Amino acid sequence: MSDALYDDLDRRASCLIKIVLTGRQAPGSPQPEGDDLLPAAAAITTSIGHLYRQVDAFDPTSVTLGDARDAGDTGHFDTTGDTVTLWGTIRCAAEPDLPKLQRRLTVLAENMAQAYHCTATVDYPSGRTNPT
Repeated sequence: MSDALYDDLDRRASCLIKIVLTGRQAPGSPQPEGDDLLPAAAAITTSIGHLYRQVDAFDPTSVTLGDARDAGDTGHFDTTGDTVTLWGTIRCAAEPDLPKLQRRLTVLAENMAQAYHCTATVDYPSGRTNPT
């Protein structure tokens, strides 16, 4: 395939993803007074692999999370902070799939976070993006 075709596919329908998980600061080992956000982040990251099953199989999609940041800079390697932020992208070959995947990712993240006793706020900060 030509580079021009790849560029066109990249630009059809894409957006940034920002998921902020919020809980209570906790040491790495389970404690009743805190919520370890990293298992929730891992569960969301692995579960997005099932989103492609919810759109037309003939229109390729890609949902990826490639950056995770813990805002709990406590100086200890065994403590997570009150928030973890996940960044990624959604890319779709078919324009109508983008809002579907955004809605489904939002539901997935919010419910998965709730299962781990924390909250998730999902945002698509720049609308569309054309990452290089």
